[in-house]
Amino acid sequence: MKLLTATIMHECNVFMPLMADMEHIRRTGYREDQEIIDFYRNTKGFVGGFIDAGEKLGFELVPTVYAHAAAYGIIKKDAYNYMLKEITDRFKREKDYDGVLLATHGAGYTEEHPDLEGHYFGELRKIVGYDVPMVSTFDWHANFTEEWMNHLDIPVGNDTYPHIDSYERGLEAAGLIVKMINGEVKPTKAFVKVPMILSAQAQYTGRYPLTEVFDMVHEYEERDDVLTVTVAGGFPW
Repeated sequence: MKLLTATIMHECNVFMPLMADMEHIRRTGYREDQEIIDFYRNTKGFVGGFIDAGEKLGFELVPTVYAHAAAYGIIKKDAYNYMLKEITDRFKREKDYDGVLLATHGAGYTEEHPDLEGHYFGELRKIVGYDVPMVSTFDWHANFTEEWMNHLDIPVGNDTYPHIDSYERGLEAAGLIVKMINGEVKPTKAFVKVPMILSAQAQYTGRYPLTEVFDMVHEYEERDDVLTVTVAGGFPW
């Protein structure tokens, strides 16, 4: 079993006057190909979870590009186009892969694409088609859209803020895509966008009301007919 993986992480504050170019992204975190595996092995983020899951579950993880723009201003058009081309070129070169396992933030914004992830997922689908499973992890501060849900088979987001469970969510996402490929599950999706913005203090998951919300989430996930539930606080800036 062969899974392609790529990462674009960007938490955009559109009020920030500075824009993210490739110099900023390379300084913050940009890696390619095997360098990704070598750097993130034995780490406790999403990609570290993917790597460990591959070794435990027996799939080949094919790294392409890891790009981290961090919490910053809007990504410049040229920078996004460069990252996207590097990823899509590698995807086009690969053959006989079984799925796509992505690590994404979910609050990305570029000069041309206010919904970075929606555009990004759509461009990947143009290459791999819709018969290939595509699963992505997300930060708790993700701003989910219908566009994402149209392109993804399963989204897996953080259950914690501060985010202390990214490694576990990476393992979870990898386990779910393996079940899809093996024909053990055929997921359907439900998506509800609540007309509400949470303040930064209210987004802390260690106290009420979110402790109660995640108690409900984990109760649902115990059901045989539920694979995973993601609640996202969103990034209002």
